[in-house]
Amino acid sequence: MLALMVLAAGLPKRAALLAGAVAAIYPAFVFQSSQMLTEVLHRFLQTGFLLCLVMATKRGCSRWLIAAGVLFSVAGLNKSTLFAAGPFVVAWLVAVRWNASGRKRALRDVLIFGGAAGIVLGAWTLRNATVSGRFIPVSSNFPITFSQGVTKHSWYTARWNDESELMAAPDDFLALTQLRSYRGVSEELAVGEEWAADARQFIGEKPGWFAALTFRKALHFWSPLIRNSLPARIVALVTMGPVLLLGWIWLFRHIRAAGPERRLAYLVLAIAIPVTLPHAISQPDVRYRLALVDPLWIVLGAALVDEFLRTHERHSEQAEGSS
Repeated sequence: MLALMVLAAGLPKRAALLAGAVAAIYPAFVFQSSQMLTEVLHRFLQTGFLLCLVMATKRGCSRWLIAAGVLFSVAGLNKSTLFAAGPFVVAWLVAVRWNASGRKRALRDVLIFGGAAGIVLGAWTLRNATVSGRFIPVSSNFPITFSQGVTKHSWYTARWNDESELMAAPDDFLALTQLRSYRGVSEELAVGEEWAADARQFIGEKPGWFAALTFRKALHFWSPLIRNSLPARIVALVTMGPVLLLGWIWLFRHIRAAGPERRLAYLVLAIAIPVTLPHAISQPDVRYRLALVDPLWIVLGAALVDEFLRTHERHSEQAEGSS
């Protein structure tokens, strides 16, 4: 909540307070706060990274860039799909700093940001190489989640398709692949790569089916619904729906605007859009979006509501003055 308020600090004060208030009572956030999920930690790390990046572009301070790079890599190691946004974030940083400070300063800032992020990621890669003897820059788990996406153990895949259409997987697939009793990275890699090879062969035989499934799951990733009971779906619709809708409306209003609003719009898109595909390929559970997307949309929605309130107050003052 506090991170969202500070991130929105570049917007009017009322928008920042509103964003913090919405985050404090957002039902999905409240429900998740008592659970041991990476998504809960990721919200703090991602908003912290964005805050440092925005502050760096405002003040031109290397320390903010270093902090942004470190937090970006830590957040990515916590939820690896964030790394899909890396090239787009770098492009955003180049565009912003190039216009403000010229080519040399823009390239310098990218090197500082990338260097800080690379040190953290490099340390983790070295750790992976030490324990597994393999070059694994991020996660050893993705082959497992990738293969799960075309089996009956992907909830959405199984819901939309008959089991006979899916890749064959035993009933104890999750026990076999998730290795609840930890037996080492090497075994996780061996198991994951075996299933991932089967999944690639299966997808190669049905590329059109897989493309349609991925597109459908991507749409679901952005929908204001969850997969549980009808009452839960209704609660999700009336709480998540406005957040997503207001966020998109704000983006469409400001994507061509001038000034900091436009920069913020492009930065949000640079984060939110690229992470969709990795989740759609594997398992696009709405809880992942709660970590990656919803915090940003809360800030944008709060800014839009504040803009509406200010416009309404201005019109009221004009009406009183004319009377």
